[in-house]
Amino acid sequence: MMAWMLSSCTSLTSESTPTITPKPTNAPEPTLPPEPTAVPYFDQPGQYLETLQSGGETRWFAIFIPESYQHGTLTPLVFNFHGAGSTFQQQALISGMNELAEAEGFVVVYPQALPDNANVWFLADGTNRSLDVEFTQAIIDELNQKITIDPKRIYATGFSNGGGLVNSICCAMSNTFAAIAPVAGAYVYWAPCETTSSVSVIAIHGDDDTAVAYSGGGYSTPGWAGGWADRNGCDSTPSTSQPFDDITIETWDSCPKGVAVTLYTVAGGGHVWPGSVVYEGALGATENLNATEIIWDFFNNHPKP
Repeated sequence: MMAWMLSSCTSLTSESTPTITPKPTNAPEPTLPPEPTAVPYFDQPGQYLETLQSGGETRWFAIFIPESYQHGTLTPLVFNFHGAGSTFQQQALISGMNELAEAEGFVVVYPQALPDNANVWFLADGTNRSLDVEFTQAIIDELNQKITIDPKRIYATGFSNGGGLVNSICCAMSNTFAAIAPVAGAYVYWAPCETTSSVSVIAIHGDDDTAVAYSGGGYSTPGWAGGWADRNGCDSTPSTSQPFDDITIETWDSCPKGVAVTLYTVAGGGHVWPGSVVYEGALGATENLNATEIIWDFFNNHPKP
């Protein structure tokens, strides 16, 4: 992994630690420039730490620029959200996504949840729910001024609580995201989700996850995936395949052109990021699935129609 590089006027001192302040609850409408512009800002490949103002807070995120990036060339952007109580550094390590981004030529953004909220993303209904949606949009607006983002290839993945945020932001920003990929996602399944544009979805979840249950209490992960199939206008009943004894793939067919909804279920799978070196040999891990590779392959094949 490449060394960290701090952008100018950016530091993580105690003075910059954000605090939560009251803010409007309405999520911003997603906006993108009609033609992305290139500004030579990140002059070297590697990982940078950036700050911005959002919702009255100083927020920060890391961004990884691959060596192949060229100003003026449309480039995919992948958001990668950490789990509850975690950090963007840990998510980069867990997912190993920088290495794949370097090999495949896409940019990765690792947003950081607010420390004053115990590094947990806001998911439930309430006055703070839009804070992280607004933060996500602010990052996109900021990066559109600095790098050449392909507006048809903006994606989001996340682990656990971060996977739940991926679901929430896509409900609010369906016009922006081409596809999402939550892993062991902690969804607020009772919260409303009204989309205005189709979004491709791939999800990965272990059926023996004791931290974020696969099903129970009237909720099921296949039912959640079926909700996205319904919003996208796909078939109501998925087709099923089983490439390995512990991997079942459900695919909702007949979606609009260019759109897909797929669920990977890991039999006996725990609360892990499959294929991660961090979870190698851990209870509930599988050797038959690399989540990061599967996710990028799905993203790469599903730009915004």
